[in-house]
Amino acid sequence: MNVVHFHRRKRPTGNYSIEGFYANIRNELKDKINIDYVELPFYSNGIFRRLFNSIYATFKQGDVNHITGDVNYLNMFLKKNKNIVTILDCGLLESTNGFAHKFYKYFWYTLPIKKAKYIAAISEATKTEILK
Repeated sequence: MNVVHFHRRKRPTGNYSIEGFYANIRNELKDKINIDYVELPFYSNGIFRRLFNSIYATFKQGDVNHITGDVNYLNMFLKKNKNIVTILDCGLLESTNGFAHKFYKYFWYTLPIKKAKYIAAISEATKTEILK
């Protein structure tokens, strides 16, 4: 079985700790499971960069695809029921309103969750938000 970890592109100032967390998981499991690391080619900013990231991800799929960090939208383009989506928080929904709120809710949560085989929430609070 080939597992692929999809991560957002690293920013010059660094990303948050989730990438380091998954690096530790890959290291611990390296003798048991083949896990490929895929860093997306573009920052997750703007519609076109996200679209290009999504297209890129379709060519990097494995037997199981694990989407980590703030790139849940990738799941819309990956094969259904082969994917795990880790949702770190729903802060994006709390910090937006109007059209932006509806856009992010649909493309970061609703569609990716519908296509995922499994959803991992980083906390009970996040799980509660997802279930709402």
